[in-house]
Amino acid sequence: MAVRVLHCCEKCGKQHYVTLRAKKPLWVLCKSCAHKGKLFSEGAKAKLRQLVRVSGSAHPLYGIPRSPEVRDRISKATQIAMAQLPEEIKAKLRQGARITISLTQKDKATKQKMSQSARERWADSSFLKKMQDIHRHLWQNPEFRTKAMKATLKGLWKRPTRPEQFLIDFFKEHNLPFRYVGDGEVVFGGKCPDFINTNGQKQLIELFGTFWHPLFDVAKRTEHFREYGFSLLIIWEDELEDEARLLKKVKTFTRRKRW
Repeated sequence: MAVRVLHCCEKCGKQHYVTLRAKKPLWVLCKSCAHKGKLFSEGAKAKLRQLVRVSGSAHPLYGIPRSPEVRDRISKATQIAMAQLPEEIKAKLRQGARITISLTQKDKATKQKMSQSARERWADSSFLKKMQDIHRHLWQNPEFRTKAMKATLKGLWKRPTRPEQFLIDFFKEHNLPFRYVGDGEVVFGGKCPDFINTNGQKQLIELFGTFWHPLFDVAKRTEHFREYGFSLLIIWEDELEDEARLLKKVKTFTRRKRW
């Protein structure tokens, strides 16, 4: 698909259109002074910004008629946009109100074409590797990693789960100083605990299901949070059945000195 964009020469200031195809041309030869300039360079963009500030008959392109193809595209896009406007907006337009209308509505065929293009792009191994490298680099940033973890946990499933809700009510009933943060509110090094101590002690609690968490997860999670100065208590889902034993386990953990 070809797209025509307006280019402004950094040397002479003349404007002319450049056709962009699959690959953008990095350099453009001015049709007026033959100056070879970089497309979308800072100088060219500065010239275009000056051009935008000029309106009316002072504009260099004033009076140049649009081609019939361009007029036809604008007309069709306007009709599509007008057809999708609410009735109250149409009524205001009939009364002479000036309202900005977006002409970027996409029809079904365009959406299908974009979807197919995206599928082909992601099927390309070189593009996939490039995106993996970009995300691997971004993941090294703690702020990005924390933000991504919170967004993932928020959209992954409805939180808290039923066992987690049981622990929330259990801690509240027995006045235990732990608050639920398993929805991504607190993240340490890309890992999110389920509960955090609220009385000043650096203690965390995680609820493990036997199906989702193998035994070696205990050591890995404990060591991970220890690097951030926190001690960790693991509660297995089947321990929720014996509330007296569970209460004793949590109280022993809260009285325990850090590791």
